[in-house]
Amino acid sequence: MSAAGRRLCAAAAYVLDKHLFATNTFSGSAIMCFGDVAQQCVERYHGLSDGHDNERTARIAVVGCILGSIQHFFYQLLDKRYPTRDNLTIFRKILIDQTVCTPINIAIFIYGLGILENKTFANMNEEFKNKSLMIFLVDCAVFVPSQYINFKFLDPKYRLLFTNIVSIMYDTFLSYIKYTHDILKSMEIQKKCKKNKIIQYNELLKKYSCKPIKSAMKITTTVYTTILYMLIYNFIIYTSQIIRLLFKYLYI
Repeated sequence: MSAAGRRLCAAAAYVLDKHLFATNTFSGSAIMCFGDVAQQCVERYHGLSDGHDNERTARIAVVGCILGSIQHFFYQLLDKRYPTRDNLTIFRKILIDQTVCTPINIAIFIYGLGILENKTFANMNEEFKNKSLMIFLVDCAVFVPSQYINFKFLDPKYRLLFTNIVSIMYDTFLSYIKYTHDILKSMEIQKKCKKNKIIQYNELLKKYSCKPIKSAMKITTTVYTTILYMLIYNFIIYTSQIIRLLFKYLYI
């Protein structure tokens, strides 16, 4: 390793030793912001938004700081309670992580952003009910294998930093499920409403446009029937006159 590389590693080790809480909190917030920025780029690329929403990223940063600080103390307690690295202990730590820490993180993510967005408690409850299971399943898929590596091989002071680095794509997913999913759902509802309005309009158009046609057909039928009756009447009159003239001519 070069001298510059050694100095960089020494500086990183010093920061982690002296400022571990700040490092864990800042890294968690920064990576969540990175995930949201990446997801907003995807939204703009697909025409789902006009520009970057800075307030949305700022709210993500606040929640990221809260989650980072909570996870910092949680992993310290977990490593203190289970310091060994045997497989049974690691599986126990993963189980506690997924059944205790993950649900708390999901609740803070949804309710924390809901409070910052001035949502009602009923709306936050509805959002938690609709999204929490999906977030939990994705969390398990990402962090169960990665946390085995984390608990098995890494020093405890690198625990949360490793978790934050792994969660880059996961945080992009969180931004998607929180915001992009709602945008797509809103667009789908608007399309359905527009489609229903078109169907209703066509039905009304069909209903009311048929009335003049039916009236015109009725009038036309009446006129043609009257003309036919007049022709038949005139034919009978003329025929009777011709017959009368013939009889008169024959008997003279």
